[in-house]
Amino acid sequence: MSKAYLVGLIKFKNQKSFVEDFASKIPEFIKEKGGKILARRPESSFCEGRKFDLHVVVEFENFDDATTMLQSKEWQDLSRHRTSNSDTEFGSFMLIEGGDALTR
Repeated sequence: MSKAYLVGLIKFKNQKSFVEDFASKIPEFIKEKGGKILARRPESSFCEGRKFDLHVVVEFENFDDATTMLQSKEWQDLSRHRTSNSDTEFGSFMLIEGGDALTR
């Protein structure tokens, strides 16, 4: 089974509340759920498209573990702070399975 990756490209509406109510709680929560933060930074080497305020990549050993976390009540409670303090129409938040489906 392939690894899975949560990718967040975040545009803040309220950075202070985003950090206090969501981002500060995420590292421990992700770790408890079997994930590992690979990158969580405001800087990027911008190439094209939109510029974001925060870029996040989280790795899970498999898609099922990541899906279970995203369906948990704890995530739902935390995620409300993410969505209320970021522009979800501008940003992106996705779960993708590792591997290259185009070469199968």
